[in-house]
Amino acid sequence: MKPIDKDNALRQALATDNPRCLPSNFAYLTLRRIQAEQRAAERRHHIVAAITVVAIALAGIATLLFFFGNAIRCSLVNLSRRPDALPLLLSSLFCLVFFLLINLFLAHSFQQKAQTKC
Repeated sequence: MKPIDKDNALRQALATDNPRCLPSNFAYLTLRRIQAEQRAAERRHHIVAAITVVAIALAGIATLLFFFGNAIRCSLVNLSRRPDALPLLLSSLFCLVFFLLINLFLAHSFQQKAQTKC
């Protein structure tokens, strides 16, 4: 396109006889679109982060089982043969469930507080 053609196109676009009217809430609609795009990008970022954390955790567990799986199995077998092992296992299981429930409760409450701030 020649420079003269560009000038003519600009003059026609800026001509007062052909005004381009924007909606009265153009800024609001534009900001809504920008916020929607930001939310979508943030959602993608959270999904990628969650997948990364799960992949690293699985790789760590697989590595531990590969290197120490036999030792873990032997210690669990020896522990199950002891007569005083049941109270130890039950108390450990109780603590694990207790802390899991506290974690879920706190994560849920903090998530609700973060949503109410926005």
